[in-house]
Amino acid sequence: MSFWVYREIGEVCGVGDGAHSKVQRTNDGVLYLTSKNIQNGTLKLDDVSFISVGDYEKLFSIKSKAIRRPQTGDLLLGIIGTFGNVYLYTDQDYFGISSSIAVIRPDQNDLSSDFLKYYIQSREFQFYQEAYGGGSVQGYINIPTIKCLPLPLPPLQEQKAIASVLSSFDDKIELLRKQNQTLEKIAQTLFKHWFVDFNFPDENGHPYKDSGGKMIPSELGAIPEGWEVGSIDQISSKVTKGTTPTTLGKQFVLSGVRFLKAESICDVSGSLDLKPTFIDKETHETMKRSQLKEGDLLISIAGTIGRMAVVSREIIPANINQALALVRPGTTRISSNFLRLYLCQPQVRNNLFSNTVEAVQANLSLTSIKELAMVIPAISCDLYLKQLDGFQDKVHSNLKQIKELQKSRDLLLPKLIAGEIRVSNIEAEMEAV
Repeated sequence: MSFWVYREIGEVCGVGDGAHSKVQRTNDGVLYLTSKNIQNGTLKLDDVSFISVGDYEKLFSIKSKAIRRPQTGDLLLGIIGTFGNVYLYTDQDYFGISSSIAVIRPDQNDLSSDFLKYYIQSREFQFYQEAYGGGSVQGYINIPTIKCLPLPLPPLQEQKAIASVLSSFDDKIELLRKQNQTLEKIAQTLFKHWFVDFNFPDENGHPYKDSGGKMIPSELGAIPEGWEVGSIDQISSKVTKGTTPTTLGKQFVLSGVRFLKAESICDVSGSLDLKPTFIDKETHETMKRSQLKEGDLLISIAGTIGRMAVVSREIIPANINQALALVRPGTTRISSNFLRLYLCQPQVRNNLFSNTVEAVQANLSLTSIKELAMVIPAISCDLYLKQLDGFQDKVHSNLKQIKELQKSRDLLLPKLIAGEIRVSNIEAEMEAV
């Protein structure tokens, strides 16, 4: 139930979509995005296309009356395949879009772009989309249907106040994400300096190699005296991969033990996106070899290869499918985070992933991981390993805070959108505190 008046989106917004014509892709020029490039309110640009400037001006003419060329304040909505992902176009953006993206242009006299963005992200909007769109299994909704979708319309100032409260959560989340990116860069820079260039501080606090520290030959080149070369298999107590429950005649369940897949790993920064996929306890016990422990290193070995994450205590118990490898260090001389940072080094990644098998789906064998040679530091480097692990601990702490902020925002969003909670009441409570 909402306390606001409802209008149809088409009454207060212009609605169009991207180019329907076949477009010649180029190696550079103007970015040309599809719905797959919009994700969680941001642009995902790891797989993009380009079109020429001439084609852009022809397809997205500024003189055209059609709502096709995005402009500041427009909401871009994925309508094919990944329906519901929304992005707010800014004055810093410049790109063309395919017909898999709808353009929703609010009348700024009646509707705040920021408010509309949060409404589109709400469960209420998703409910209406499914009801009006017929719940298409192909993930498609057309422009006329979008125009008919109901929209709560608080007074404009209330809309802006609601968006301001919700954006304060997003701003904090973005700040923590950027902090994690900075921590990761620092950790990788220090790791390279200490354990690749071998300029960890010596007993006098000077860079070991550059200060004349003794080096000895090895199959991987000169390494510090007391260090050694070994395979990942030699320094691990377990290297294995998971299983898909359905191959065992088991089914997924609504709640129970977490079940991780390759897409559960967000990127190479050691973070996990915990999708709501579960198996029951009996299935978890059956899949003994891939039961996770705190500190295990996960590596995606099928599909998108090379993403890594270190398992934290919070997600245990958990299990994995066959697209993930599990590496469990068996020595205190190497932590999971050390191994992750080592595998992130460009030359190491190239050596490991040169063994990728191209089939229907690219995959990396456990044998390739086990046989990968690596430099193992002397026990005297333990202090520096702990410092690197400290960066990872801070990353995990930030990720935990991000999840708490997301949960609070997602609980608050529908109540603010419906008018069940008023911004003025929130402000009054904050002043009282």
